[in-house]
Amino acid sequence: MIVYFVMAFLSLFFYKILSVSKKRKYSNYCDFGSGHIFFDPNSIACFFAALPPIIVAAIRFEVGTDYVATYQSGFLRILKGDYSDGFEKGYFLLNLIVQKITTNPQGIFIITSIIFISFVYLSIYDNSTNIPLSICLFFISRYYFIGMNCVRQFIALSILLYATKYIFKRDFKSYLIFFILAVLFHSTVLIFFPAYFLYNLELTKKNKIIIIISTLFVGVSFRTIIDIFLAGTKYQRLMNKFNTCGIKFTLFTIFFNLIILFVFDVYRKKNNNNRIDKIINKSDYYILNYYYNIQFISVAITFLLQSIPLVERLYWTYSFGTIISIPYFLNKENNKIKRGGIILGLGMIYVIYFIYDIIILKDHEVLPYRTFF
Repeated sequence: MIVYFVMAFLSLFFYKILSVSKKRKYSNYCDFGSGHIFFDPNSIACFFAALPPIIVAAIRFEVGTDYVATYQSGFLRILKGDYSDGFEKGYFLLNLIVQKITTNPQGIFIITSIIFISFVYLSIYDNSTNIPLSICLFFISRYYFIGMNCVRQFIALSILLYATKYIFKRDFKSYLIFFILAVLFHSTVLIFFPAYFLYNLELTKKNKIIIIISTLFVGVSFRTIIDIFLAGTKYQRLMNKFNTCGIKFTLFTIFFNLIILFVFDVYRKKNNNNRIDKIINKSDYYILNYYYNIQFISVAITFLLQSIPLVERLYWTYSFGTIISIPYFLNKENNKIKRGGIILGLGMIYVIYFIYDIIILKDHEVLPYRTFF
């Protein structure tokens, strides 16, 4: 674990020493001829902050459950002209491009690490109201470590996280471009397409009840549906091949996500009550609404963890954005002591979650850490 601790420390350290106050943002510029080229020192800080996690992920060797069986061997099969893995078009093409440069499988891990973490840090820079907190959440939420196992899906999720800014800008064309790019790396993110329309959709109590009841119904009836409609097919065998999440893990995940939803609800209502007119800061109103809706869907999905195999992958799709949404909501708390207390409380739960899943259960097999050197 020492490598990961040093990596996280260096990422935060580089950002803190190179960043400046947001009040000075874009105050630096270079004068070329008659024009001015503005730049934000915080972008440079984020660039250097991203380097430690990129390097650690890029030089890993046999770290991650799917490292050998899926990605290393898949790279070698493609190299031999065997395309039986059925990788998504984007990831398959990426392998072909890397193989033009090197036939060493380590090349694909270097490139995928750069893509994944670069998109995450670009997203944090673009949208986070507390960049150091978002960096911490990226690590203690386990998503950095899961990304070293579920490589294709987390490249897709990092691209979707980057595309969030186009949801807020209401730029559907740009969002669609990045959404399609994400799908080319992992098809499960198709479930995230409706997110664009959650920006200005306010869930009523009736909507919430319907969603929860529907989710519970799906969870209870899923096995029966599988047995009736897919009996004897390869899909039934495929679904029965994978286990569902353990009961302790499921209950903890449900409980924790309900806490996050409660915090979001408190500050969303507080922010709305403090506004004199909804026209004022309308964008902020809808951003809070968007993040709340995304978290509500995350909670609904957690109820399926005990019922449907691999549903945790759908949960990741909607919960990945908490590394940005949590800082956004907590930024609404003006009392520094109270805000610090909430951050500490949530952080402690995240750390317990991390220790139990990554260290004790050794989920995703990122321990022990090894390099190809």
